[in-house]
Amino acid sequence: MAGWFFIKSEMNGLCLDNVYGQKEEKNRVWMYPHNGTDAQQWRFDDDGRLENKGSSLVLDVENGNKESGTKLWMYNKNDTKAQKWKYNAESMVLQCELNGLVLDIKDANPNPEATLQMWPANGHAAQKWKLLPVDPAQNAAAEKAEETQAQTSEASKPKKGLFGGFGADVLGW
Repeated sequence: MAGWFFIKSEMNGLCLDNVYGQKEEKNRVWMYPHNGTDAQQWRFDDDGRLENKGSSLVLDVENGNKESGTKLWMYNKNDTKAQKWKYNAESMVLQCELNGLVLDIKDANPNPEATLQMWPANGHAAQKWKLLPVDPAQNAAAEKAEETQAQTSEASKPKKGLFGGFGADVLGW
């Protein structure tokens, strides 16, 4: 996704937030109600790092630790896999190149200020994220594209019972 976006939890609707918008390395990230600030705006740089608009720091797995349960923090850009992320739009997960683990809300805590960690993918909503463009025009275009795709998918499904039951399934026109 090009441009700045919010990372919104599918589980609780809260956004990934650079705590208090701090600009120092090792500052934590947490879940917080959407407020539109730069602390909640992110983008993928050319190398797959998630850069925060407010701090220019990137999302990083603490100390490059590969273990499940490792927390995340903000850090200056470097070339380690602890800062490389991929978003899968189908499964809605953010996966780290370091260890294949995904961004997860610890203990599926639904409350603001919940901690984030790395965890094996398990399909729970605490690991599902929507990337929502900051620019409302981009957001509207993305929603329109999703709606068109859903309509196209529905229209291509076979219809049963047309022509009073003469014969098999036929495609809708």
